[in-house]
Amino acid sequence: QYIVENFRSGGVLVTQPRRVAAVSLAERVREERGVPDVGYAVRGDVSWGSRLNFVTVGIALKSFEGSKCVIVDEVHERGWMMDLLLVKLKRALAADPKL
Repeated sequence: QYIVENFRSGGVLVTQPRRVAAVSLAERVREERGVPDVGYAVRGDVSWGSRLNFVTVGIALKSFEGSKCVIVDEVHERGWMMDLLLVKLKRALAADPKL
């Protein structure tokens, strides 16, 4: 929430390892902020927000390019999809250091 309040240019994407975590965090933060700019995207269920979105790692692999800030939560729960996301983020950061 603090990053969204101070980050004015573009959306913030937060990865979560499980679908339940992404949906419940989005609903909690949306309720706390009191504005509908928070959303989520998990396999089979999408409710995009305009500024902050909680997503599973699989969705992040497909959609992080439009975000200006990506927060990778629970990175210690690594699997092949998390490793692939980290590689793609590293390459994106090398191409655009402002990310």
